[in-house]
Amino acid sequence: MGFISTFPLTVFAEEKNALFEKECDTYQFWNRRVFFADTYEANLLPEHFMTLRNNLSNTEWKVTEELVTSKQSGCCVGFSITAMLGAYDLLNPLDFYDESELDLRYPSNKIISFPYREWNGVIRPEKSLIVYYQMLQCTEAYRQMETYQFCAVTEDEKIEKMIASLQTGKPVLLGISGYFNGKSVSSGHAVTAYSSNVGNWTFGNKTYDYEILLYDSAIPPEESWDTIPPDYHSWNFYYNSKEKIWYMPYYQLSSENGAIGVVIDDINLLNEKGVLNGTAPYVSDYRYIDVLTTNRLESEAKVTTANSNGRVICSEEGIYNDTNDVDFFFPDGEGSYQLMLDRPQELTACQYYEHNMLKAYAENAEQVSVSPESVSIHENTGNYKLEMIFNEGYYSGSWYEITVSGSAKTAE
Repeated sequence: MGFISTFPLTVFAEEKNALFEKECDTYQFWNRRVFFADTYEANLLPEHFMTLRNNLSNTEWKVTEELVTSKQSGCCVGFSITAMLGAYDLLNPLDFYDESELDLRYPSNKIISFPYREWNGVIRPEKSLIVYYQMLQCTEAYRQMETYQFCAVTEDEKIEKMIASLQTGKPVLLGISGYFNGKSVSSGHAVTAYSSNVGNWTFGNKTYDYEILLYDSAIPPEESWDTIPPDYHSWNFYYNSKEKIWYMPYYQLSSENGAIGVVIDDINLLNEKGVLNGTAPYVSDYRYIDVLTTNRLESEAKVTTANSNGRVICSEEGIYNDTNDVDFFFPDGEGSYQLMLDRPQELTACQYYEHNMLKAYAENAEQVSVSPESVSIHENTGNYKLEMIFNEGYYSGSWYEITVSGSAKTAE
């Protein structure tokens, strides 16, 4: 548990420009459901909800709407981003509380602690802010950075980028996924990396030469630490730069049963579409990557890609018999894509283009086809639903969203 500072602090001798101080730029409450309402939307102040809707494009809102109305399952991204915003002096607790409500631990430095409060039916402004920034993982900027790093950046490159950023004093949002604490189902999490050390650390029979210090909003309060096995008592991230392996003792997560997701040190990206001022508009350095997502595919799938002239430019085949959704990535962009299955199944597909998105649901289909201005299902027995959503300014018609549904073998 810690505090939020109203200004950047220099705290690490080896990183003279360090912004983040764990005891100043983190919250007194943590990422547990007891501190929040049951749904994300119920945690948002009306003004935050309206700002979120108004700041997002039509396609971003379509993605966000599903999350914001869902059951609250964690706010790790929101905790991490707002902690980083505090480190950059963009988040002032006095914007949320009168001084009489705050615990001024160090008045001369204005290091201020948010009160410790469980959920009591009253929407607190700082928790609303955390949930607001939790929703920003649905922005185009954030999702495209995830996509780019998944497609074009190796895990080792991500870790090395993180270390390089930390050595210049910049905190980093780190996404991780895998089988936490030996669980049989994979899940994801986000933390803030704020400093690095070089040395020698051993866990089991493996050694690591880098220690990455983390702010983790899910770490329990100190009074319960004695209930945790000793091997779990390090909350940090360890990396062997020669063998290219990593380990997180608290989660029993490693390069063998986990994966590094997104690594972001760009505060402009993290505050893109945000409610706080003080950052510049984010501009991507990368070409847009089209993404086609589907539900779990139960048979062999083939994806055919055509360019704007209809010429087939690539074909992907494989058995996607996973328990999770399936993602197909198309770096060339703005193409037409056709997904064909060996046998029919209940199929949900969503195609993301830069300025529009297309969704298809079929009760029992073998094929879905998309292009920048069309979506269709084929060889279907049962009901279907097709949707097209365009961002404002990128469609010449009088509408920006349309849905058609019914029952047919083929529908477009």
